[in-house]
Amino acid sequence: MGWSHKCIKPELRLDCVFTLICLFLPPTYLLLSMLLPFEVLEDVAFWVAIENTSIVAPSGLIPLLLLGRETSKFLSFDSNHPLYARIYATKFDTKTTTRRLGKGRLTARGMAEELKKRCVHLRAIRTLSFELELIEPAIWTAFVMMLENDGKNERLLLEHTQLTHWLKHYWVAISSTLEEEGWPTNNLFHAVCMWLLCNFYPKGMQWNLSEGAF
Repeated sequence: MGWSHKCIKPELRLDCVFTLICLFLPPTYLLLSMLLPFEVLEDVAFWVAIENTSIVAPSGLIPLLLLGRETSKFLSFDSNHPLYARIYATKFDTKTTTRRLGKGRLTARGMAEELKKRCVHLRAIRTLSFELELIEPAIWTAFVMMLENDGKNERLLLEHTQLTHWLKHYWVAISSTLEEEGWPTNNLFHAVCMWLLCNFYPKGMQWNLSEGAF
């Protein structure tokens, strides 16, 4: 069976062409690639940013941001909210929010800012941070994501963020402060943590918080 460029999606073909230009052609041609229309460059940046759907932060944009001053300015967060809004809408669930708020209520700036916030918060969970000022809003972000979940959010929380690992470590860390009968202090933050834990574990599963066992 012969290989054909027709087997590749058009948007991926564009991505591949740009990547080949950057990697294998001389600097003169690299400069020519920077003369691409900004609309084309934005599409390339978008597909590079969402290439790995299991990663939240659009780290694939970094090489493009380093190409030159004008390119960096055009693709920067402050200058191109629509680009980061597209990335947000691809990585996270938005249908529930749209249904609740109505069409047209989700702005490009709002989605871009939410992408930025979620990158910071989910990284805090992934790195097992227990700094209250950082982790408390991060857990609330995870809670909101589950309320809006249509599949993408849960997959990111489980596979990329590994939220269940943070929850396990947290309960073990506070095991010495548990009240009688092994229950944590009754407050809103613990309630949200417990809600998330129960959502991610099979029904009927038992664990002993006082012994740190799951």
